[in-house]
Amino acid sequence: MGARSAVAEVWNLCSEPGRYPVRRLSALEGQPLIPYPCSWPYRILCGDEAAVRAAIAGIVGEAAHTLTQLGASSSGRISRLELVVTVRDEDQRNTIFAALVCTASVRFVL
Repeated sequence: MGARSAVAEVWNLCSEPGRYPVRRLSALEGQPLIPYPCSWPYRILCGDEAAVRAAIAGIVGEAAHTLTQLGASSSGRISRLELVVTVRDEDQRNTIFAALVCTASVRFVL
């Protein structure tokens, strides 16, 4: 399914009565233009926050970054973190994302 047909499908789904408010969507033409170096945020849902913090130190290496706890679930089993890294190019950005996804205790990366 192409990008345009996927957008059309979402548009049709959201246009049905009783659905969430309709928002106009547009298909991207190619890749977005991202000026590098830039600060790139990653939102992370994880189980063992201490282990994930230690893994993040190894993943980002010498890159300038900040790591902030955004909160936790009511049971305290899931923590929400925001990692903001100054990335030099798309390859580094994608490599960091892939490493975060593969980290034990990480449940989701956005």
